[in-house]
Amino acid sequence: MAKVLLAWELGANLGHLGPLSILGRELAARGHEPVFAVRDLRHADQLVGRHGFRYLQAPLWQQPADSNSPPVSYSEILQRVGFLDP
Repeated sequence: MAKVLLAWELGANLGHLGPLSILGRELAARGHEPVFAVRDLRHADQLVGRHGFRYLQAPLWQQPADSNSPPVSYSEILQRVGFLDP
């Protein structure tokens, strides 16, 4: 049927990839082809690849954040991961 891209580009733990994996299995059960763009490839095989799903590296901003304080908004989170230029 359809190819569906499931992207995990924010967050550093498995809390995002686990639910996406469940969604991918449900999509596959309905005849779709889920493809995952994941932030951390180290965990992708464990949670996505073992189900036979294709996955690739999501774009990843490698520059350190300019601030040591926690972000105060979603906009600041996006800015710290590379969305700096409007």
